[in-house]
Amino acid sequence: MTDDLTRKSAVDIAARVQRRELSPVDVAAAFLRRIDEVEPRVNAFVALRRAEVEREAAALAARDDLAGLPLAGVPIAIKDTFRVAGLPRRLGSRATPDEASTEDGELVARVRRAGALVLGLTTMPELALWPHGAADVYGKSTANPWDLTRGPGGSSAGSAAAVAARMAPIAIGSDGLGSIRIPAACCGLVGLKPGEGVIPAGDVHPWFGHSEAGPVATTVGDAALLLSVLSGAPPHRLEPRPLRIAVAVRAPSPGIRVHREFRRAAMDAAARLAEAGHSVSIIAGPRSLPIALALLRRWCAFAADDVARLDLDADRLEPLTRIHVRRGRRVLRRRPPDDADVARMRAVLDEVFAGCDLLLQPALAQLPPPTASFRSGWLRSILRMTGFTPFTPAWNLARYPAMAVPYGSSAKGLPLAVMLGGPPGSEPRMLSVARHIETMAPWPRHAPL
Repeated sequence: MTDDLTRKSAVDIAARVQRRELSPVDVAAAFLRRIDEVEPRVNAFVALRRAEVEREAAALAARDDLAGLPLAGVPIAIKDTFRVAGLPRRLGSRATPDEASTEDGELVARVRRAGALVLGLTTMPELALWPHGAADVYGKSTANPWDLTRGPGGSSAGSAAAVAARMAPIAIGSDGLGSIRIPAACCGLVGLKPGEGVIPAGDVHPWFGHSEAGPVATTVGDAALLLSVLSGAPPHRLEPRPLRIAVAVRAPSPGIRVHREFRRAAMDAAARLAEAGHSVSIIAGPRSLPIALALLRRWCAFAADDVARLDLDADRLEPLTRIHVRRGRRVLRRRPPDDADVARMRAVLDEVFAGCDLLLQPALAQLPPPTASFRSGWLRSILRMTGFTPFTPAWNLARYPAMAVPYGSSAKGLPLAVMLGGPPGSEPRMLSVARHIETMAPWPRHAPL
């Protein structure tokens, strides 16, 4: 029974609970047993609400309005960016207070009202700054369920690892430079960063408008369902229609090499979409060194702004973060982030979208490395991180939507992924094309852990 239930999609679980064919109590028990089984090897959770989940599942089962709850009985994992009543919100840092939140944040409240069972908080790197799953405040690093020697990506590391390891069917993450799409790509999942204003900011780091909350899921349907609940909008109808899709496999920054398996995945996905009736064209893709340098300055400024805004003691930060903060303070003194960089990035992308509806790119440039490789000297770490994830940040700077979609496996058996990006309001198009990819090239929904 445990295996059967933990392999179900959120859409399926909710539908069966709504029809009273399945009890939320049984669903909760199945996922809690699964967590007991694999969490010691994966380390995805910061805190688990075991007793509360069992109590809330029993109360949910007794309600007479299950048919009207879109996430009825669906367990969900929450990134440690978001407030969950009764749990401390640490943001991956020893510098933050360890007092429990007195109430849920807005997005957690939304999924609760929709009938979800909040399992607990999941890991992230300090202040969501890095594309890995390690933070000193938590102790152990989070492992990639597909290969426990590698990292799961980040910063929504624990959210992606929990879903890939069947500890939760869906999760909420946040994405300021790729922090949903990177771990989704590393862990073989669907991860969507919506455009500006689609989902309320809630507890998400402001990061000068870069960051958005969004869903992490194993299916396109589950991602669409959670997006609907978080945004408060009706679910998008996933009905693929012929679109103009541009394909670009070149890294957006000079000097970055894209692994041949990610290039091949993007080109193969493009060929499949052309066979399905979409108009596909290959382009060089957007590339701008000034924009890449602007993104690096902003990345540092995010850290300095967080420390000032949250009134954190910088001496309690991890060494790499302290260096990032110092550089960020210089950026804020000399050239604080403004809308000029945003306008430049939008102009670059708008030129692309003058001739197409969506842009298809590799989701990553390299396979996920061990987390430890990102925790060396500052410059070396920054170069490794930017060489690993060069495609994702531009979409945050522009505030345009983008999503990671699994596509095939590497020679090492690790998931590969492509990324779809579009202009404002194109979330329905991206979800529909992702559903088309899911139908034509279905992926294993969970790691064989």
